[in-house]
Amino acid sequence: MPSPSQHNSLINQAWLAVFLDTLGFRRIGEEAFSNGRAELRFEGNRLIAVPAGGAQVWRSDLSGASESALRYLLSQVLASSGFLSQMEIERRAAKQAAAEEALQLLATAIRENPEGHSGRELRRFLWSLYNGHHQINLWKLKDVLDSQHNAFVVEVFVAWMEGFVPYEALREALTLTGEILPTE
Repeated sequence: MPSPSQHNSLINQAWLAVFLDTLGFRRIGEEAFSNGRAELRFEGNRLIAVPAGGAQVWRSDLSGASESALRYLLSQVLASSGFLSQMEIERRAAKQAAAEEALQLLATAIRENPEGHSGRELRRFLWSLYNGHHQINLWKLKDVLDSQHNAFVVEVFVAWMEGFVPYEALREALTLTGEILPTE
């Protein structure tokens, strides 16, 4: 017969396995889950989160935490790089690479036509992402660009919103356009 502490263990919470499955973690033992890189172990109300490589193991006593607090905590911990699945790492790398390629194509378009309507709007767009000091009118931006350049803007903007466009990539694009002088 399980002890009262085992009965109230996190591992016995009906929602936990389903929730972890949505985050890519599958049961690998009675009290453990893994996504192929990282591992979560539950010992009663204690969580032991082991990221890929085993460095910086995270331990916490989650006694008394509500289900919503646990869901939030787990989703935040598992979103950090050491807990991402290989598939998620590859997806993010592909998203970043596509955005950086689109960013380079936008920089080329600006360099080729800096004073045209599309060049001016694209410069404003890049500057608004870079430092937030340039206002852009999305309707005007959409109207002055052809469908291909609109697609590049969407690619860059969505990736930027998701955190996949690093500041350095924006700076490099603005440098390629001649908007920022290259640093030595």
